[in-house]
Amino acid sequence: MHRIHKSLTAMAAVALIFVGCSQPKATMPLFDAARDGNVEQVSANIRAGSDVNARGATNRTILMIAIVGANKEIIDMIMAKKPDVKATDERGWTALHLAAANNMPDLAEELLKRGADINARNSDKTSPYHMALLYRNNQVALMLKAKGCDLKTYALKAEPRTSGAGG
Repeated sequence: MHRIHKSLTAMAAVALIFVGCSQPKATMPLFDAARDGNVEQVSANIRAGSDVNARGATNRTILMIAIVGANKEIIDMIMAKKPDVKATDERGWTALHLAAANNMPDLAEELLKRGADINARNSDKTSPYHMALLYRNNQVALMLKAKGCDLKTYALKAEPRTSGAGG
């Protein structure tokens, strides 16, 4: 029995090593730096060739992490590398959902110019327009409405909020 336990422990250690190696080495420091608002580290990781479309926890991209952190300088660095603006996380949130929820009208407009889906629905069937309304971000909501978003309402599961969202 002891030998089986040792074998299983060794296999688990090997599995952890392989799981840890599944992403490029610079990817996790980039996620950490974006989350922590470390502009210098984000810049260094991008210059070193980190993939701005890599996925982290909950299948979020670096851009999504930066939007939640609300650091414009980091967002601009990532946007300069032409990230996938249609990417979704495990709950169907896009960068546009996050920009709408976090009251970033200029970023929301830029994401639309780059091909973001104005009517994308997350797993709760909520669009970026609905996120802007939910978080009382009228400037974003008005911009999305002016751009022709679908105004159909859906029952929102949450009460209106006064601050941004992390998704």
